[in-house]
Amino acid sequence: MLRRGFLLLLIVFLAANGYSQSFSAVSIGNDLRLFTALTALNAAGFDVELGAQYHPVRARVRQVAASLDPDLIRRLKDFYAGHKGKESDADQIAKYLSLALNLTDAPEFKPAFREEALPPDARSVLTFADLMREVYQKGVLSPLWSELGPQYDREIDAMAPQIRQSLVRTDAYLRIALGSAGARTMAIYVELAAPVNSVNVRSNQDNYYVDRKSTR
Repeated sequence: MLRRGFLLLLIVFLAANGYSQSFSAVSIGNDLRLFTALTALNAAGFDVELGAQYHPVRARVRQVAASLDPDLIRRLKDFYAGHKGKESDADQIAKYLSLALNLTDAPEFKPAFREEALPPDARSVLTFADLMREVYQKGVLSPLWSELGPQYDREIDAMAPQIRQSLVRTDAYLRIALGSAGARTMAIYVELAAPVNSVNVRSNQDNYYVDRKSTR
């Protein structure tokens, strides 16, 4: 069990990727696309929190979200409400994370694949990418991303030893030599602007996403 609470998004890719911490076929890092999506969601009215209080990063993000152009906030709220359906607020985050991970990097935030190749949940909120682009630009998120970077680094550094230990035990149980996982790799994304104590898991073709919410 991880010592700290935050959102973790675990994805298995067929190709290798590089992040701030890496061992075996697993890497840990953060992602500006996820950060932008969560900033937009916090402005749109998403206010689920599973811990006793916001993580300091989320508290800072919500300050920035509240200061966005009122017209942009209105359109974000309208989009969120219009795509919520009968689901609870707690069930909303997965589809927006799925979308974020299927977009190109900032500042474009364009679909990385043809629409029919995107996961169904990402397709259901596809035009949210246009709002993400506005939030990134009007919220001036690039400097904020740099400002908050050290907090992500500290959380990632704290997680790495426990994850390494779990992987070593798993590899030993499966009798797999460390680092011999072949072409498949797992990327663990840490997003501190999401609810504390939440884990998200999704699947789409060869990519596997973990979707679970837990408490400490």
